[in-house]
Amino acid sequence: MPLFRSCFTTLAILGGTAFLVSCETDAPVARPPVTFTPPPAPSLSIPPTFLATDYQALANWLDERYEVEYRNLTPEMVFEQSPLNKIKYQTSRLPENAPVFHLRSSDISCREILYKVATFWDLDMTLLADENGTPAAVQVTGR
Repeated sequence: MPLFRSCFTTLAILGGTAFLVSCETDAPVARPPVTFTPPPAPSLSIPPTFLATDYQALANWLDERYEVEYRNLTPEMVFEQSPLNKIKYQTSRLPENAPVFHLRSSDISCREILYKVATFWDLDMTLLADENGTPAAVQVTGR
């Protein structure tokens, strides 16, 4: 009888342990996978007069879409970057010791890039025309 009692006690302890383990309250709950959709980037509200031109070749270039990645650019460096370096700039009173400019986009127009640059460093940008009225450069002036 003591052997029976000892075996019964052992089985009861093992069975109770197995039962309690199966009732674990911290067990992971099956949840559906979480998907993250980033919010859309805020659209730029570019004034219609910003670098407005009737010169079709320039208008096409300003509105053409590009992929860009700019890092650590100063006001002196930004206009040397592709695709902005396809036109001429006359700069004056650019801010000194200004914070560096970063931009990464897979779909942005030159007009949007220039507008971001202008607002970031508080610059005025206007088109300069040659003697025939053809746009010749963008005048960039710090305020």
